[in-house]
Amino acid sequence: ALGWLVWRHNRRVGGLLLLLAVAMGVARIYVGVHYPFDVIGGWVLGIAAAETWYRYGEPRALPVMQGVARMLARLGLA
Repeated sequence: ALGWLVWRHNRRVGGLLLLLAVAMGVARIYVGVHYPFDVIGGWVLGIAAAETWYRYGEPRALPVMQGVARMLARLGLA
């Protein structure tokens, strides 16, 4: 999420942070700490949260993210 927000402001530094995030995710899969879909899901949720925050700001993003959390809880995913 942090890499995505930085990328929205500075593509070079943000790209480096996103590359490091991918490397960390691959490493965690390699050592057996996570399954691939755990890491992919984390990337998707992180980017979605960061993009929501970037587009709508804190006051409007918080209810959106709370709604997502309630939906995931109902599905048994959180």
